[in-house]
Amino acid sequence: NRPRSGRLPPSAFHQRAVMTTTFSDPIPVEDAAPARALHFERAANRHVDQIRRLHLAGLVDSGSLSLDPTLDSDLVDVEASYADGYFVLVSYADDPEVVIGMGAIRLIDGNWHVKRMRVAAAHRRKGIAQAVLDSLLAEARSLGVGALTLDTSAKQLAAQRLYERNGFMLTGRTEIGGVPSCVYRLEMGARFPSARLATS
Repeated sequence: NRPRSGRLPPSAFHQRAVMTTTFSDPIPVEDAAPARALHFERAANRHVDQIRRLHLAGLVDSGSLSLDPTLDSDLVDVEASYADGYFVLVSYADDPEVVIGMGAIRLIDGNWHVKRMRVAAAHRRKGIAQAVLDSLLAEARSLGVGALTLDTSAKQLAAQRLYERNGFMLTGRTEIGGVPSCVYRLEMGARFPSARLATS
């Protein structure tokens, strides 16, 4: 059984660290299901360079780059930062060394947060983001998470649509590192409520 902290025991980690799957169900609205099999792997410190490049590229592409270095402190040691959470990397099964997407969940001050959701520009609109989010939600359920919170740049409209069609509700707007941002929350017992602005 999983320890109460949520940390995977060594045997379970090795069993679950790598997973390859193919998605055949259509993804609604904007994304089609990936045409190639996807390879899921738990992030390790050896992946940090690829993680940082993918993260930075996403921020630059969306005009959401913050100059506050403390916002990325979790990327110094991803194994320690996400030991009790989950940080997954996605690649194509036929090219597993090239990371094309990623996402994570992490416990911060007693609340679970979705973090580091990124898909490489050349692989967007192919169902990769939905596949990553599905993996995160499945892990959150296995950890017994009651609710998930996330923030995303106000400029990242595609990300906002992804979260809203998966049941996340907009709960507020704020600035994070000087970047105007939207805050969302998902009650895990209600996966697909109508997305709406709960507070302004």
